[in-house]
Amino acid sequence: MGKYFGDDGYRGEVNLTINPVFLYKIGRFLGWRCKNNLGQYTDVLPRIVIGIDTRRSSKMLESAVAAGITASGTDVYLLDIISTPAVAYITKNHNFYYGVMITASHNPYFDNGIKIFTTDGEKADESLLLQIEEYIDRESDAFDNEDITPFARRDEIGRVIPYEAGPKAYKEFLLSKISAQSPLKVALDCSNGVSSLYAREIFSNAAPACRIINDSPNGVNINLDCGATHIECLRAFMRENDMDIGFAFDGDADRCIVVDEAGEVLDGDQLLYVLARYLDANNRLKGNTVVGTLMTNIGLVHSLKKVGINCELTAVGDRAVYQYMKKHDYALGGENVGHIIFKDYATTGDGILSAIMILNVLSSTKKKLSSIAGEMKKYPHVCRNVITKYKREVVENMCVKREVERVKSAMGEKGRVVLRPSGIEDIVRVMVEHESQELCDQYAAEIEAVCVDTIKIIQQND
Repeated sequence: MGKYFGDDGYRGEVNLTINPVFLYKIGRFLGWRCKNNLGQYTDVLPRIVIGIDTRRSSKMLESAVAAGITASGTDVYLLDIISTPAVAYITKNHNFYYGVMITASHNPYFDNGIKIFTTDGEKADESLLLQIEEYIDRESDAFDNEDITPFARRDEIGRVIPYEAGPKAYKEFLLSKISAQSPLKVALDCSNGVSSLYAREIFSNAAPACRIINDSPNGVNINLDCGATHIECLRAFMRENDMDIGFAFDGDADRCIVVDEAGEVLDGDQLLYVLARYLDANNRLKGNTVVGTLMTNIGLVHSLKKVGINCELTAVGDRAVYQYMKKHDYALGGENVGHIIFKDYATTGDGILSAIMILNVLSSTKKKLSSIAGEMKKYPHVCRNVITKYKREVVENMCVKREVERVKSAMGEKGRVVLRPSGIEDIVRVMVEHESQELCDQYAAEIEAVCVDTIKIIQQND
């Protein structure tokens, strides 16, 4: 996307890539827009809500954003530690103009970032984010852009207000989605992230026999060898304790990865298959369609087609998935990394809600998760990350394009290639799927090699 914001917000190493000055300026801009009701939401209360994750730097960055917002004359309400989907839910349902989440999701503790939601609970669009970027980079002798965003004075200065009603309402929302108590022995890996604070309360109702690991955040252990990005931790715990099913969340709990009763890891594509079959059987799959992304395993598309369900693919990022769902009024969509969106309930991926819905499926069907997910044939999949700051130049290079087209031609209908720049990291992603694991590995390596050679040439000419 732009200079700072990518597919899912703005993130990087704290005080290196992202710092309090940037966050203060973002707050100044959002507070000014909110106070002056700029945009389409003129009937919404002029106030902004902020949530944070468990990183050591989150309170610092929260303070910076809050200072900017209040300096512009807008009240800010603090949710403290809470999930990203909770901020989206509260922003939409409690009449806030903007919602802000301070998090770097699955990144290590020394990174942090910001996600911005509009009053309808949707992630900010590119137009707003580009305006913020322009404001951040604007030079000013007064360490501010007071000619654009005047400082509030006297009783117009905004207030900072704790907002306990928000987390309470979100917990009640999650509890309302539990259809029945599950007798299964459920394991939860909270990644020492935000789910640590309320997963036990929620799942004591959903599955009384649940056990929880990695729920002791200390500011520096978020995602550390645990959670959705280190599923081996949950798998080991399940083996040692004979658990029936496990859910691993990421740091801000907007996605989850599942381990079934046989110890097999199920990603977002497999969960979409399970949920689509369930919703379809209950006449709740609007448009008879599931929405995935360009990174969705083609096995999901083919497997759904066999049972009469359509699967449409859109751009990467749960924001793109939700916007496509909203446009066509589809009920279910998501990404292979574990973002699952239930449009009738939420505007973004929600890991805890996804876990609840999977338990509802198992309670209703009385089937094992492995038997349902096993109906989906997953194609061998290879994703290689080529690290480079020249990611756009690499993707648009003619030699790289020719290599991609050569591989596509060689594979025919037996596979596919996706080459894309990451929206949040200096990485070019090379994704290859094929019926043959050997050819999948070979083709991915060949494309990666051309990308690496191209980077060397670009560096020499830079």
